[in-house]
Amino acid sequence: MKIVHLQSSDKVIFDLEISIAKRSGLIKRMIENLGEDNLNEYLPLSKVESHILGKVIVFVMHHKDSPIPDNAKEVEMTEWDKQFLKVDIQTLVALINAADFLDMKDLLGLGCIKMRSYLKGNPEKMETAFSNLTI
Repeated sequence: MKIVHLQSSDKVIFDLEISIAKRSGLIKRMIENLGEDNLNEYLPLSKVESHILGKVIVFVMHHKDSPIPDNAKEVEMTEWDKQFLKVDIQTLVALINAADFLDMKDLLGLGCIKMRSYLKGNPEKMETAFSNLTI
């Protein structure tokens, strides 16, 4: 089993099996460009903080045997996904941003579904949600 070392923006290192890490299109391209035999150093993920990268890793570990969708519109939310995405608005936005940066269509699609349901038909909720948001 080959391992890749991922470094979050706040310099925390996470080790993950290469085959699972490749669920991220960005990480897959980084590994292909470097070559699997040249992964002694960490791969810097400059736009993902450790607390979010940890959640992303929980997500990919759960979905490691699921097919990767061709686009974000093809995803279907499971009960596990609903529980996983029961987070505050700041965390949800950070997960969506991380999924976009990491090129993870499944997590991006699910995050957008959750955001849409959160904001649906409630402009006051939208204003409150985004008033103190840092993106």
